Parts: sequence; C-alpha cells; structure tokens
Amino acid sequence: MIDGTTSFGAPGLVDLQTNGVGAVAFWTADPDGWRAAGATLLTSGVATYLPTLPSGPLDAYDAALDRAIEARDDAAARRLPQIAGVHLEGPFLGDAPGAHPTELLRPMDVDWLLARVERHPDLIRLVTLAPEADPTFDGIRALRDAGVVRSERRGTWIHYALEGSVLGALGALIADLAPARISSEASAPRKKAS
Repeated sequence: MIDGTTSFGAPGLVDLQTNGVGAVAFWTADPDGWRAAGATLLTSGVATYLPTLPSGPLDAYDAALDRAIEARDDAAARRLPQIAGVHLEGPFLGDAPGAHPTELLRPMDVDWLLARVERHPDLIRLVTLAPEADPTFDGIRALRDAGVVRSERRGTWIHYALEGSVLGALGALIADLAPARISSEASAPRKKAS
C-alpha cells in the first residue's frame, strides 16, 4: 500500500516468451496489432516483454525484426509495456520442433545469425538453440563473441548466460517502470469524515 487506502504499487511482470496475443502474431503484426497486444499485456500485469519470433523463412526475419524495433519505440512513447528485445525461437530447433513447421527448421547458420545480430543491435536478447542443430556449438560461441551471452567453464560443463550488458539493459528497462506513478490526489492523506 502506498497511502494505506486505495492506492498501491506492484511490480510488473516480465514475459520472456510470447508469440503474440489473441489474434495478433508478432511475426506479422502491423503497428495497430502491436499496440493492441501491448494494451492487452498491460491489463494482465506485464510491464516488459520479449516478443517471440518462431521459426520462419530466413529471408523474412529482417522485416519482422524491423517491425519489432518500430513497435519498441512506439510502446515507449505510448507507455505500453516495454519491449526489452526479441526472442528468436527458431529456426534452429533440431529434433523437437513442437508447433514449428518442420520444413522451416534448419541446422545452425552462424553467418545468418550474426548478420541478424549486427543488423539489429540491442534487439536480439534470447535465442532458442537446440544442441542437435548446433552440435559443434558454433552458434553459441558466435553469440558469446558478439556479446549476447557469456560463458563459464565449470569442470566438463560450460554454462552460458546473458551477457551483463544485456542484463543491465533489461534491468534498466524494468527500473524505469518503478516506482509506480501515483497522482498527488491519490497519495494525499485522507480527511476524516465529520
């Protein structure tokens, strides 16, 4: 509770995987679709999210990522949930495609992935990468070298995590959302009824 009566503050949720909302698919959404999805996410408590792009034709990703950049800027101007970046969920999913069309899945293409990271700096924040699609770990090494992830060897295991600068960017977006905006009227002390 902020003033002990009617106003309260609560942290917003961070959604790391959402392919869309209702009839809006982020892969093809136009600006109105992005705004409608953001408004719906806001009503469910989401303050920050990573729109997820599932497997698609390789030559279609740049247009989808460009639309995500436009949506990110628009969301910030409209006080909609912040787009902290994009989650590429495919097309490097190997033998466990789930709902992804198998004809769109492929082995790791490091050059393609790095070209997307370079063309869309500060946008790609999460990549789903199946080990069988990247058996030599070239993709994960490329993401590490590009500064998207960091790695740490622990015995025979290598642990990968988002790079600190990426985490810092996500943290800054979340921090910008707090503290909750409270009107001076709502936070003023209440007068007792006589």
